[in-house]
Amino acid sequence: MIQTTIAVGHDLESAPGYRDVLRVAAEEAAAIESGDANRYIALLAPDAVFLPQNEMMKAGEELHTWIRTFLESTLVHYLDFRHLETEVRDDVAYHAYVCRWSVSPHAGGPAEERCVKGLQILRRQADGKWKISVSIANDNPAPPGRCG
Repeated sequence: MIQTTIAVGHDLESAPGYRDVLRVAAEEAAAIESGDANRYIALLAPDAVFLPQNEMMKAGEELHTWIRTFLESTLVHYLDFRHLETEVRDDVAYHAYVCRWSVSPHAGGPAEERCVKGLQILRRQADGKWKISVSIANDNPAPPGRCG
């Protein structure tokens, strides 16, 4: 079950696109937790770029394969997900977040709690939908208590 808390430095909730960007973040978390790679990939802009920790940049079909491999081999359960800051400017937005999740291999084995800090840049597409264009995340063993 995903628990979400929104924390922003100033009141942006009325800004056009703000709630749409947060819906993309919620849908991304749900896709990861469900293990549905196609659902996740549908949230990405055609030219999306990921910058995973300690790895080379991922884009295009390499990115899709990387996502599928992760979701097919790993069970993820969110323990906490917090929006740190979200700002929308015209057709571009950024979303900073922290989350704590339990990760375990599908093949079995112990679960490990992890803490992820991330930043995403989203762009409004021609059809009006927001898509993830850039994703940067750092994943570390979770300290006692909650992340962030």
